[in-house]
Amino acid sequence: MMSPLSSAMRIRNAVLAISVFSLLTNVATVAHAETHVAGEPAALRVEAQNASLQEVLTALRTSFGLQYRISTDLNRSVSGSYNGSLREVITRLLDGYDFFVRKVGDDLEVVVVGFSASSGTAPKPDVAAPIRRPALRRDF
Repeated sequence: MMSPLSSAMRIRNAVLAISVFSLLTNVATVAHAETHVAGEPAALRVEAQNASLQEVLTALRTSFGLQYRISTDLNRSVSGSYNGSLREVITRLLDGYDFFVRKVGDDLEVVVVGFSASSGTAPKPDVAAPIRRPALRRDF
């Protein structure tokens, strides 16, 4: 017959073993985000691994003085290599977004307006906004 103390020790050891195993398996699946930028604005290479678009734009700002303004969430994950001029790389990174790029002095400024309606990636609103029609003026 097993004593209550020995049974409690076995349960405690089993819980401890399961906890350690769980921690070890979770550590192996943690994604590490990285962004590397090399080159010059005319010919550059951006390497991104599990980085958000926001992180990549920040890396480009640090490397080339890129200015950007956003009015939408840029948490989409990016992985891959992007080669070309700064403008070409930005265009590829922001595929699926409405944005424009303009020259400000020696730097570029990117303004991200939102998701592109033609890309099909725009989030669907919970409630449809009412359609506003302009009133006709008849005072002539």
